[in-house]
Amino acid sequence: KTMPPKKKAQAGASKKTEQKKKAQIIEDRTFGLKNKNKSKKVQQYVQSVKSNVLNSGDRKQRQLEEQRKKQKAEAKARKKAME
Repeated sequence: KTMPPKKKAQAGASKKTEQKKKAQIIEDRTFGLKNKNKSKKVQQYVQSVKSNVLNSGDRKQRQLEEQRKKQKAEAKARKKAME
């Protein structure tokens, strides 16, 4: 008998590894700014870098995730309505 083929690894990295990568990118781009200069402009720059990195990525993938969340919410609402 032969064994069935192994399942292929996921196409993308796991969520935790992606979050770690994004956190590292933020740290690299804002190195030395957070503690060195407390001015409002520096704080705004750090915030903009954070938002850009966290919202970056594949647009289609984010849309799919949003659709899945909506579908789950609708399914829960239907379940509650049936009870």
